[in-house]
Amino acid sequence: MFSDEILTSLARKMQLPEIEFIQNLGDWPLEFSLKAMDTISRDMQNIKGQQFIPWSKKLNKAIFRGRDSNEFRLKVAKLALENPELIDGGITRYFFFQESENTKAVEHRPFNEFFKYRYIVSIDGTVAAYRLPYLLGGNSVVLKQDSNFYEHFYTFLEPNLHYIPFNENNFIEKLEFIKTLKNASSITAAARIIAREHLQPLNIYCYYAMFLQEYSKLYEPPTFEKFFNISVPSLPLSNIKPMHTQKFCNCNESKHSTKTTTDEL
Repeated sequence: MFSDEILTSLARKMQLPEIEFIQNLGDWPLEFSLKAMDTISRDMQNIKGQQFIPWSKKLNKAIFRGRDSNEFRLKVAKLALENPELIDGGITRYFFFQESENTKAVEHRPFNEFFKYRYIVSIDGTVAAYRLPYLLGGNSVVLKQDSNFYEHFYTFLEPNLHYIPFNENNFIEKLEFIKTLKNASSITAAARIIAREHLQPLNIYCYYAMFLQEYSKLYEPPTFEKFFNISVPSLPLSNIKPMHTQKFCNCNESKHSTKTTTDEL
């Protein structure tokens, strides 16, 4: 799931352009972060097997699980306690906020159990929620938070056609609204088409390959002059006096004139 794995795989399959860029290599400082991400990471092919739970047998409410990586997630967990008939929600692990000041942490739910609910809520974490492609591949209606973050496949998504949008101000209203949906099956069908045609492993690899090729056309290799030809303001060296102490230096200050010090600097 990490971009370095994709780049390593691409390097085995094609000749990558010679470019430079900065990225996060997934070398997270806290081990539990990897474990937390592994618990919800699934292959797109695996998700297809979870989509055949009949709509009539699904629980008629929404579900959300996630870490405390977005303050709105904390609000949703609290709203879930106040509105259990609308949503089964909770925070699985606290890191950014204090559990003692918020709702009690709940246990992880296996990812395939999400599809036992008619509606699944997708909320941003520190950035865009990476589980969205997997949610679109199932047959539950996805409620997606309006977001300032953007992934490349969002260009294929249309609100109210592939998912139900919501924001912090109308969340409860949307939870009530979705229960009146008459076109739930068409929304889930449209979302699965997006997942099938644009979010398969081959599609993701092709996107990365095309991105790197297009990026290389705009890329200007760094030059020594650009990065190291930096003007440094002159310092009033004539006012600098040598500092000597018996602890760090046994030099005789009288042997070093101000001129000598200036030249050495």
